[in-house]
Parts: sequence; C-alpha cells; structure tokens
Amino acid sequence: NKDEQHDVVRESRESRCNLRLPSGTILYSMRSTVHRRISTREASSQSITTDEGGEQQELNLDHLVVRRKLHYQITRDEGLDSTWWGTTWKTLGSFFLTLLLLGPFLHASYQQYHQQQQQQHSPLSSETPIVPSDDVITVLDFLIKADLLSCASTNLLHLNTTYSQMYLDIKLERKSMCRDHAGTKRCRCHNPTIPNRRNVGANKGTWSNESWRAAFERNKEMAASSFLGEDQQQLDVVFLGDSITEMWQGTAMNNEIKQAKEVPAFWNELFLQDNHRALQLGIAGDLSNNLLYRLQNGELPETLNPTAWWILIGTNDYVDNCARNAILVGIMAILDEVLRHNKSAATARVVLNTLLPRGKDKNLLDSNMWQDFMWINDQLECLAQSLPEQLSFFNGTSLFLTNDGKHQVNHTLMYDYLHPSLEGYKVWGSAILEKLKDIGVWKSTMI
Repeated sequence: NKDEQHDVVRESRESRCNLRLPSGTILYSMRSTVHRRISTREASSQSITTDEGGEQQELNLDHLVVRRKLHYQITRDEGLDSTWWGTTWKTLGSFFLTLLLLGPFLHASYQQYHQQQQQQHSPLSSETPIVPSDDVITVLDFLIKADLLSCASTNLLHLNTTYSQMYLDIKLERKSMCRDHAGTKRCRCHNPTIPNRRNVGANKGTWSNESWRAAFERNKEMAASSFLGEDQQQLDVVFLGDSITEMWQGTAMNNEIKQAKEVPAFWNELFLQDNHRALQLGIAGDLSNNLLYRLQNGELPETLNPTAWWILIGTNDYVDNCARNAILVGIMAILDEVLRHNKSAATARVVLNTLLPRGKDKNLLDSNMWQDFMWINDQLECLAQSLPEQLSFFNGTSLFLTNDGKHQVNHTLMYDYLHPSLEGYKVWGSAILEKLKDIGVWKSTMI
C-alpha cells in the first residue's frame, strides 16, 4: 500500500551511500549527519542500486515492500572518514597509540614505586630504618637478637632470610601462607599473627561454637583463679595449646571423651604433688591465631605469673594447609605474647615443645608433612639455643615413635595416630617433669 509509511531511506545533506544488497532485504541509504523519516511516496523519485545474480539493477522505491534486514556491505566514494564508525576507529587508534608511547614510562614509574615500598618494609634495608608498630616491637627485638647468633644464621642460610624478616613477611602478608604441596585441598590458612576467635561452624553440639565458648570461659575462670589457698601459691608451669593440652583434663572442647577419662588422675598425681601446681589452657582444634586470641582476651590475667610456660601449638595449622614458615611465625606470635606478659617476671622460662608426630605413614621420612614438622622443630631448637636465658627446647618427637627404626607413630602411645593415649601421656608427662627439673623449675625429687 503506497499510503503506508515505511522507513526505507535515510538521506544525507551531503551525499548518498551506494548500497550493495542481496534482493529481498530492507534498503537503507546511510548519511553521515542529519537523519529524517520519509515515506515511500516521498521517495518515489528515489532509486537505489542492488546486486541480484551478479548484475546491477535499479529498483523503484515506490513498489518496494520492506521485509527484513540482513547484513550488508556499504561502499562510499568518500571513504569512512565522515561516518560514525570512522570516528570511533580514529578515537581508539589515538588511545592505543598514546598508551603505546606512554607504556614504558608508566611501567618504569610503577617499578620505582614498588621498589620504594619494598625498601620501606624490608628489615634488611640499609636506606630505610625499621620502625615496626608497637604490636611487633617485642618479638622483633627478640628475633633480631636471635638472628645475630650463630645457630640462627647457620640454620637459615639455605633460606636466605632471617627470623625477623620471616616474621614480617608473614605479618605483612608479603609471602604466601599456603604450602605448595597441599595438592587439591583448599587453603584456609589465615594470618597467624592476627588474633582470630574460633568459628567451628555448627552452633550447637559436641563440636560447635557453643562448646568452644564454654571451653574458653572455663579456661578464663581457671586462669583468673590461679592461686589456691590463703598463701596464694605460685604456679610452677602453665601449658598452652590445643587438644593435646586440653586432654590432660579428659575433655575435648569441654566435652568428656572416653579415650582420656583416666588422664586427669595421672595429671593430679604428676603435677599436683609436693606443693607444686600446674595449669593447662588448651582447646581442641585451635590454631595458633585462636590461641593468640584467647591469650589476649582473658587467658593471661595479670595474676597469672608461673615460673615456666610450656607451648605446644601448630599441628592444626598444617591441617588448614598453612606453609611451614607460617606455622613457625604463628608459634613466634604466641611466644611474643607470653614474653610481653612475662616482663614483670623476667626469670620465667618458656619451653618450646616440638610438634608431635602424626599420621599412619609407614615411613614418616617420606611424608611432606613430617619434613615440614622436622624443619619447624629444627628452627624452634635453634631459637632456644640462641637465647638460652629465656627459652628452653623440649624434643618430644622420639617419645611417640616406634623403636624399630621405621619412623612410624607408635599406635600404643597415640590411639588415633595424633592424640596421646593414657600410656602416651604417662611417657610424655614423665619426660616433661624431668625437663622442668633440669631447668630448675621443679624442685621435687618425686618421679
């Protein structure tokens, strides 16, 4: 119907485009500036060239019925300079040309900024002095002193680093905290120097946030009432740790467990005799940053000043796929917190217990986990040897291995290849008591 309006032609003030179209398509004439609608009646005098069967044909627009729009090729004598896409390509070309010219300068500027940031934070920088924040000043003083001694420098030569640099690298998250050989397991390792309240996941049940809070409140109460009787007798030793420490009480996350029901009786016999006293502050499943949170939020009251501290933490950090240097730094953070609390009692000793063996491996020497544990234990021993006036090292590893030279966990002493059985606690506890006697903490002649 000729009276019906169709958008069939767009005119240009300057010129028209020649359209090369297959037959049966919507026909448009493109212009570079002003567009207006015209009807087929207005366009009766217009004509357009199409390509059908390889021949050029001129069609009268009065008899054209618009059906569909297909892709078409536009040719224009004046080229693309006056079209909108020509302008777009010009703009993009200018942008990429500018980026190409300025790229080397921007890259050099970024490298210079990055180097300045590294020098600012690096403890080995000679141009920029280290000015650590108050929350790391104690441990850095302590670790820098250890770096200057022979054991630390010799043991860490193959790492090309120092204890103080390692601590800052992890604290400032300049190095990855996840171990490389974790396989397909997801890394859940968090910064071990940042206190973290435990989130078990479930709200109720044996292993739940409710159970963890109950265990935490129990520990705070025991720490606050650390003096017994009118004479306010001082504690000889306080044990800090995870489930291996908590099970001295026969519990795991404040729930009684049958595998450890007889352990508390042995604890009382061993550590609460001859006017001696000991306290255990452990919660099953805790990581080093969970223990750090507990120490900073109630488990280290001012009245808690024992003659010695016994630290065993880190095995659960490995389960979260933490790298060995991150686990070591987590132990350093606990050590830092204890040393800070210990300022008023400079004679108190801190004993670093080795990470105990775990797993059903037929030969632990073939285990990546055990290789990492042995490395961590070597560094703990080195730290203790570097600062013998403050630290002592306790090697509990060999106590839980078989005696046949196969480097296997002794199932008799560790009922689940991780936690000590009653026999395991007897072996470990007796060795602990001997160590306390050696460093002058325990004066008793019993056991």
